[in-house]
Amino acid sequence: MKLMAKIGGILLLAVGGLFATTLYTNQSSG
Repeated sequence: MKLMAKIGGILLLAVGGLFATTLYTNQSSG
C-alpha cells in the first residue's frame, strides 16, 4: 500500500513539473 502511494506521489510530482515547465516555456517564448 505504501509503495503505491509513493509511486503515485512521484508520478504526480513528475506530471506537475512537466506541466509547469511547459506553461513557463510557453509564457516566456510568447
